[in-house]
Amino acid sequence: MNIQALHALFQNKFGVTLSQQELQELATVSDTTGRSPLRPRQLTDLRLLPRADDPRPTFFATAEAPRDWDTTAQHEYPKLMWSPQGTEVTIPPGKDADTHERDLEAQGYLHQPPADQSPLDAVAREMAQLSEDDRKLVLEMQRNARLARLEEHMKGLTDQELASVMQPAVKKGKIA
Repeated sequence: MNIQALHALFQNKFGVTLSQQELQELATVSDTTGRSPLRPRQLTDLRLLPRADDPRPTFFATAEAPRDWDTTAQHEYPKLMWSPQGTEVTIPPGKDADTHERDLEAQGYLHQPPADQSPLDAVAREMAQLSEDDRKLVLEMQRNARLARLEEHMKGLTDQELASVMQPAVKKGKIA
């Protein structure tokens, strides 16, 4: 904006008359070309990384890490567990985090929220707590219960219906 336009603006809008020196200062301050003055380092370094004394905020994406960023440090996030009632518990990382996690698992706490648990997850969790002999016993009891239900359904069938039900099973991918 030139000095005469600034003088006319202030005279018409605000009724203020500025001296020639004030108008010159105002013109330099209100430079609207959109560029900051070039710094000497910008002539050789095109990355335009800001320095500590740089007053201009710069926000741009870069693949380079900041100068004060330690990229070798690894931090473990706190673990979350849930009680069977749905209460969330945070296990902070530390020396005794594993023992604390095992203690909570023994009390029935889960690594998934109860709302996200499927019925199969609950059965698998309960089966994991059983010994190998107990697991075999549970599977045998399930088999016997299924056979008893099947036998109950088959009681009212005629010989013809029974023969059609007892056809050999067709394996997937093969046509009989």
